[in-house]
Amino acid sequence: MSDRAVASVALVIVGLLLSVPVAAQHDPTRPPAGFGSQEPVVERVPGTLPIVTAILRAANRRLALIDGEMVGVGDTVAGGSVVRIERDHVLLRINNETIKLGLAVGEIRRRPGTGER
Repeated sequence: MSDRAVASVALVIVGLLLSVPVAAQHDPTRPPAGFGSQEPVVERVPGTLPIVTAILRAANRRLALIDGEMVGVGDTVAGGSVVRIERDHVLLRINNETIKLGLAVGEIRRRPGTGER
């Protein structure tokens, strides 16, 4: 075999060997396992009230993040049904009792350029 043929074969082999580790590398842009699953992110201690960490309001839709689960009016969360979502609290019906859950953390942010919340 000529020197040129040997160099070509060696170059192909080196290229194949270098491409294997690149394909096996971890993708840093890939979300962590379980990301986007429907399982609650926050586990609640039995006997405690659910925690409201965010409330989102739009013209025709209101959502709340309760115990790590995004819910709307009529949805079930923490063993109860969401009755109403206001700007700073959520009404949740559990066992025929309506419970007012206040927004747990943060502040109420105003929409930029308006006086609205």
